[in-house]
Amino acid sequence: MRNLKYKQSDGTLVDIPVETIDAVLDNCYDLCSDKNPCHHDGRCVNKYSEATCDCFGTDYEGKLCQTFGSTIVTLRGYEWLTYMLHQKTDQILTSRGRFSLEFKTKRGSGVLLYAAGGTPYHSHVTASIHGGIVTVSIAIGNEDIEVQAGIGVDDYSHQNSARWHNLTIIHEKRLIYVYLDGREKSRSFTRENYHLGLDPKVYIGGGDNFVVTRGLQVTNNFVGCLKNVYINDVSVLYALSDKDRRAQYHGGRAGTPHYTCEEVINIPISFPEANAMLLLDSDLETRYTLDVEFDFRTVRYDAILFYAELLDRDIINGNDYGYVEVWVYQGRPMLLFVPSTKKSDKNENLTIPCYVNNNDWHSLQVTFKYREASLKVDGMTVATSQYHRNLEIFGKIVIGSSLRSNRFKALTAEGFVGCIRGLVVQKQAQDPLDMMESEGVNGLKLDGCHIVNYCEGNDMCEHGGRCLSDWNGVTCDCTNTAYTGKACHFPKYRQSCEDYFLAGVDQSGVRLIDLDGSGPIKPTYVECIMGYEYNEEKYGRTVVTHNLEPNTTVRGYMLQDMRKVIEYRGMDREQLVKLTQISGWCEQYLQYDCKKAPIRLGTLTWFKAANGEIVEYLGTSDKHGGHCICSLSDTCPSQKCNCDADNDKWQRDDGYNRINRQLPLTEMTIKQNPNPLEPGRAFFTLGPLYCWGKRNERAEHAVTFKSEKGYLLSHPWRSDSLRIGFKTHNQHATLLYHMGTKDNPNYFIVTITSANKVVFFFSWGKEQLEIEILMKTLVSDGNWHLIIMDYDQYNIRCIVDMHEEVANIPEGVDKVLDFDGALYIGGINSEVTSTENNRMASGLVGCMRGLVYNGVETPLNRLIDSSTHDVTPQCMTSCWPNPCKNGAECVEKWGSHQCICVNKWAHYGEDCEIDINVDAVTFTGAEASYLLFKEPPSLNLLDSSIIFSFRTFQQNTLLLYLHDNLNNFVQVELTDEGNGSYIVVKFNRFNNIIKLAKPTSGLGDGQWHQVAIVNTDGYFKLFVDTDKVFNGSSYQKQKLTKYTDKPFPATDENVIPKRPANQPEDLIHIYVGGVGPNMTNLPPLYGCIRGLKIGDTLFEMQKAAEKYKALSAACDNGCSPNPCLNKGICMDLWQNKKYKCNCSLIAFAGERCHLEASGHFAGESIVQYKFSPPPLFVAVMEKLDLVFKVESTATHMMILTFIYSERHSTHDFIVVYLDPRSGVYVQVNQGYAIHGVGKPGNFADGKPHHLLYRHSGNEMVLSVRKEDHHKFRNTSLSLDEEGIGRVTVPNSGLDELDTILVGGIPQAVIQNIPDAMAYAKYANFTGCISDFSFYLVWNVQKEPIQLQPLKDLRTSGATEFIEVFGPQLGECSTRPITTDVIQTTSMFKVPSTDSPTLTMPPWKPGPAQTIYIGPSPKIPEQDQKTMTTNLTPTSEKDVAFPAMTQGSADIMIIIVALTVVGILILLSLLVALLLCKIRRRQKKYAVRKFSEDYDVKQPLNDTITGPDRFNNHLATLDEFSMISATIGPRRHNETSTFKPEEGDKPVAYTGVPKSDDTGYVAQVFYNRRKNRPASSISEVLEEMDRQRQAKESGVDNTSESPMYEVLQGSNDTDREWAPQRDRTPLTCPNEDCRNAPIPEGQDEEGEGDIEHPDHHSINSLLDNHPGMEYNGDSGYEAESKQDVDEEDEDNITKNIPNMSDSNLLNGFSEETSPSSPNSKDFAPQSGKTTPSDIVPRLKTHDIMKFREDEDGPVFIVQSRAPVIPTRDYSSGEFT
Repeated sequence: MRNLKYKQSDGTLVDIPVETIDAVLDNCYDLCSDKNPCHHDGRCVNKYSEATCDCFGTDYEGKLCQTFGSTIVTLRGYEWLTYMLHQKTDQILTSRGRFSLEFKTKRGSGVLLYAAGGTPYHSHVTASIHGGIVTVSIAIGNEDIEVQAGIGVDDYSHQNSARWHNLTIIHEKRLIYVYLDGREKSRSFTRENYHLGLDPKVYIGGGDNFVVTRGLQVTNNFVGCLKNVYINDVSVLYALSDKDRRAQYHGGRAGTPHYTCEEVINIPISFPEANAMLLLDSDLETRYTLDVEFDFRTVRYDAILFYAELLDRDIINGNDYGYVEVWVYQGRPMLLFVPSTKKSDKNENLTIPCYVNNNDWHSLQVTFKYREASLKVDGMTVATSQYHRNLEIFGKIVIGSSLRSNRFKALTAEGFVGCIRGLVVQKQAQDPLDMMESEGVNGLKLDGCHIVNYCEGNDMCEHGGRCLSDWNGVTCDCTNTAYTGKACHFPKYRQSCEDYFLAGVDQSGVRLIDLDGSGPIKPTYVECIMGYEYNEEKYGRTVVTHNLEPNTTVRGYMLQDMRKVIEYRGMDREQLVKLTQISGWCEQYLQYDCKKAPIRLGTLTWFKAANGEIVEYLGTSDKHGGHCICSLSDTCPSQKCNCDADNDKWQRDDGYNRINRQLPLTEMTIKQNPNPLEPGRAFFTLGPLYCWGKRNERAEHAVTFKSEKGYLLSHPWRSDSLRIGFKTHNQHATLLYHMGTKDNPNYFIVTITSANKVVFFFSWGKEQLEIEILMKTLVSDGNWHLIIMDYDQYNIRCIVDMHEEVANIPEGVDKVLDFDGALYIGGINSEVTSTENNRMASGLVGCMRGLVYNGVETPLNRLIDSSTHDVTPQCMTSCWPNPCKNGAECVEKWGSHQCICVNKWAHYGEDCEIDINVDAVTFTGAEASYLLFKEPPSLNLLDSSIIFSFRTFQQNTLLLYLHDNLNNFVQVELTDEGNGSYIVVKFNRFNNIIKLAKPTSGLGDGQWHQVAIVNTDGYFKLFVDTDKVFNGSSYQKQKLTKYTDKPFPATDENVIPKRPANQPEDLIHIYVGGVGPNMTNLPPLYGCIRGLKIGDTLFEMQKAAEKYKALSAACDNGCSPNPCLNKGICMDLWQNKKYKCNCSLIAFAGERCHLEASGHFAGESIVQYKFSPPPLFVAVMEKLDLVFKVESTATHMMILTFIYSERHSTHDFIVVYLDPRSGVYVQVNQGYAIHGVGKPGNFADGKPHHLLYRHSGNEMVLSVRKEDHHKFRNTSLSLDEEGIGRVTVPNSGLDELDTILVGGIPQAVIQNIPDAMAYAKYANFTGCISDFSFYLVWNVQKEPIQLQPLKDLRTSGATEFIEVFGPQLGECSTRPITTDVIQTTSMFKVPSTDSPTLTMPPWKPGPAQTIYIGPSPKIPEQDQKTMTTNLTPTSEKDVAFPAMTQGSADIMIIIVALTVVGILILLSLLVALLLCKIRRRQKKYAVRKFSEDYDVKQPLNDTITGPDRFNNHLATLDEFSMISATIGPRRHNETSTFKPEEGDKPVAYTGVPKSDDTGYVAQVFYNRRKNRPASSISEVLEEMDRQRQAKESGVDNTSESPMYEVLQGSNDTDREWAPQRDRTPLTCPNEDCRNAPIPEGQDEEGEGDIEHPDHHSINSLLDNHPGMEYNGDSGYEAESKQDVDEEDEDNITKNIPNMSDSNLLNGFSEETSPSSPNSKDFAPQSGKTTPSDIVPRLKTHDIMKFREDEDGPVFIVQSRAPVIPTRDYSSGEFT
């Protein structure tokens, strides 16, 4: 600079004198003029203080352009550079500048350069790539210049890797030059001001979270390579590599740029926090198959990597949902496959045994295809099994998190924190930069994935909290701990039950307590008794039980010295000691019962407490060692304890030990009498440990603040937590204020700011923190509330009762408890000034107690001194207990009180103790139902205020009427004039009648309503119910002074008393509830009036009502509580709790709706219900709704109901019947045909079933629901209901239905209706029917009528329209038995927080441990000689303890041992004999015939006794106990009434011909060779084989064949087998089978290893067994009945276990099995054999079912006896 001058006032220029101060040199030097220091044609730049080199345009760089080449960096989309133009904070205006850089990229968009400024006007220079085109924007003020240059600059590839682009922007005053790859484009500004005002920082390659703004249309960071980046004359990249502070690198967490040029691929995506996630859309391509691959890095122990929701589309049962997830679980990858949330047994957890939380990259591929999922990690694969249904991907695919609602709370601990790269979905690589621009990104970053495991060596997390590392450092997972806060420091649970009680929890029960707060002791469960009273205060009492059983024997015969070690539930000794230390009081009960067993405390008996102290007293204290409680009153026989008297009577010493430090007792030492035979005994009982109160929060230390001016002062808060309790009615009050000082202005303040909000405010200089706690209940309710403030180095926790807030400590706060001023309690000195006066509130009026801080209690009463005002010791609460009556509000005056009555009209007295509403009378509405009072005129009642209450259901009635002898009157009535209810007050103003009306809704609702007619200065004002402010019209009353018998116009009066010609007696008449005869047309009151007070006169209505018969001297609510059961509606009739129940809307009847509308039918009763439909009506819809219950013993078909038309000629009807074995069926007779619908099932199971039937139009629908059905007792019937029966019928209605029969059909009805003959054999109903409703819609009306026969029967009994045939119905119920729950109200205040219900964890410690001390007891030598064995038990009865006898324990032990050994030997012999007998029986039954056993033939269902018992050979399939299904029906001449097939599906039928026969009958089978009926299963099956072979050979063997003859005495369709006509071939057609050899090695008894001839025949076998008989069919005939050893068979039966239903034989195949065992192909196979191969192995105890299948007969056997195996003679193996 030179020529510095200033202009004077005369215009002359004067030199300014210059004085060199600092960094200023004389002269002006050009450092580049002498010699250019720059190499390689670098341009020298004169900086006056130095010369620098501009290397732009050369191939060199460096300070002197001495280094060949250029610095290159690669930016990967999350990195950028900044350069500081200057060090000033404000903009510098420049008229020229240059920005230049070379780049190459294959990305179509990205920010290259960004520089902007805002003052004194907007300026910017930006360069970006968009769509392969470079856009440059320069702005000065409001003028923008935009230049686009180049096409396809994103052409970087491996093949074109040398393609660099050069961009240069030059600002030269108004001119702008843009060069791209040497091509110039120029622009110019038109404005006069051409200076750029840019901020110091210039962004190169992008920035952090750019947004679209002026001059910048692209926000993506640049991806590619940069070199030769120049801003003016500075090479930015060289400055960056040379550590020049002006150039900075950003974005990469490593902090170092990548100094080379490489193609940017595989950019990692960072999940910096646990709530970050990437959402991908599912589409048709991913619907059934999904393939996702990526690499991942993490240090998390548990984290979710992948989630996809699954859908199982099921139209029938409804859609089901599932999911597939991939986890890092316990450091290892895990695949979680949940195909159905309804079927947990299908879930699969598959883990790959490798650890992947080691901060290395790991590859992952998850695949889903239709029914299964697989996971591949680092080449190891696991796959799930296939689900039974196809599944599809549904909704979003999530990476790094889960969308399951129950996982959201756990995402802090389980969300993925780490990085992924190389994401491939459906074999398509996903571009990470494109994904970062998508909507599915939540919290993701591109930062190079610089993961740091901050948990290594970090012990921040306390109490077992799990350390979690993320991008922000360390967080602690406190989920599985009992602590909260950033470091898991703050305990979740209170220290004791007392703390819970102080916090407003009043419900007794199990609680978790943390005895040492943030200390190392673990929380434990205890029992809390809330509201325990002690010294006129209430506390929370902690109860701890133990395992020492009551009346434990501690002294007795032959007992050894012992020590009892006692365990306490849920607590060890450290916890027990802590509990007694923090509690205000503790106690434990001790009881010692004795007889000749001295206690001798301190010598023979002593205890040990949990802290290790020895306790030698019982019920006293440590000052009275060795003494019991009786010694304190000098009542002990031996001065110390009762039991020390050592007499022969039962004595007791008991009492409570109450020294906290010596509680509870954990050990007890007992020394025995030296002589073990001494007849002394003792029993000990120890009670639970009880503790309550707080040691450092005594009630006597409390204080009362009597005014807002009171306060206390204490020393500063330095350490530990701070807690204090308060109670007040203030809604604004200062509780605590810790003021600052001149040197340290830090402070905090705690204030009540509203009735339910407390605010904590902390100030540390510039750092401030405010915590608000909004309560669910009031803090101004006058109850005790607790405040706690706690802290650690990370958080401050503030607690009010059970509400808490945890806040982070501001970063600028180094020390939380940095407070030096005084602590104000309960208020503030008015002279104290504060910078936060706006946060101050008035002082507290109330009580405070329990101030604990700096680790100790500060008794508040000791802070009171001579300078303290309006603060007194102790809490002077006058409103507890509440002295105000009748619900009045007690206003606490803290030493006195004021009661504010709830009802100022009806309640009065100092404590609102007088209630005029207790005097109530019921008026019945009769003519004489009114009260009349006559009072003297001196009371001036007509000019006084009138108060009373009434209740009625009437809308028009007279309530009150007063008049005097001059006809002055006041009248109160209830009317419904116009559109609403009104209370109308009429009175006279001279001879005019004034009407004062107040509209009020709901006056006739039966509830109490209060009326107050207030006379204020001669004006009447009307108040009704809760009116507090008069808002109507008032009128002045003026009296008549002369008498006349016609004082008013007749049209204005509606109450006219008798008015004689002469003036009547001077009295005031008060009529209540009505008036005398002929005085009014208004109806008298039917309702109640109470609390009548006129002026100061209270009328005693109940006393007066005793003289009136039409009145009741009471008006009690009969509907409170509701006496009507089963949701019946109660109608209050008042009087003495009279009521009436309305049961019309429910399925119950009776006076209290207590009778279920049901009837128990015993098979002899029928209910007939007559109704009268309109003539010629046709039912267009019928609906039947009922519930029935039938016992499982029912066997006959029964009629439930029969609804018919008696008067119509066609006698249309509806019949509902039950087949216990089949189902429920409905048939409808429309006159020309019968249509029906059925519901198969077993409904005779003793359980209720809900039947719903509807016939509408051409559709019949039937549903029978079981009691577990979700629509059970729901009267709606939808067509999509599962299992519904539905059939289409002609659209024809039923004519003139008029009769309902329930329970059966009388014979007269059957005879009168021909079509009903089909039901003549059906039995009457036996069981219970309830909720019977029949609905009809006629063609002449649209609304249905409802008919309820059983309900009407229970309501009115039998009448002309209800008749019961047979015995009267008994009561029954189809509803479950329920128990009424009586609800009670807690006597304490409502808890301030929701208290969870807990239960004590299981605890099975066993009895207290006994440790024996010293040697075993020995009998003294002199006593051994006198011992006898003739022992006599004790006879004392004064205590109920087990008696012990004298004798030698050794002898008794020997005797017991010998006895046990003898019993064991005897049992062994019995078992051996039994096994031998069973073995012999098994061998006897194991006789082989070819490959089979013969059957023990015993007639099944053998009920014949007497001499014919053993001649009972007749065997039909339905008689065998092992067969449960009939093989086939007999033939009928006519088709029987509809009988559905067995099955679970509903059935429907129509047009069924009628028949008198409905059932199956058994088919009889005969043994042809024996010429008698078959007597065994094998004979029946062989007969079936013959019939099959006959059919194959063309011989007719049906029932029409001559081989059957009619059985004598049976129907003509029953035919008997005629052997002379039967030509059916036998199963064994020749004698070869009779001569078949017996297998070697077996004798006739089935026993092996006995020599026999080489070949034995069947004949020889039969010859040796006369009890067997060959029938010529299969070669086998079972033993006859006579040969069965009944005893043996019973023994076998008793010793054979029942087999389960799973023991079923498979079906037999006729084609694959030979007909003879001699066949060469004979080889018994599993499921492929003949009936004769299996059946002989079945015993008579087997249960067998048969069905004819397409492959042949199938037998299903449930065996209760062992099946003897059959030998395959071709292989020698047993099958």
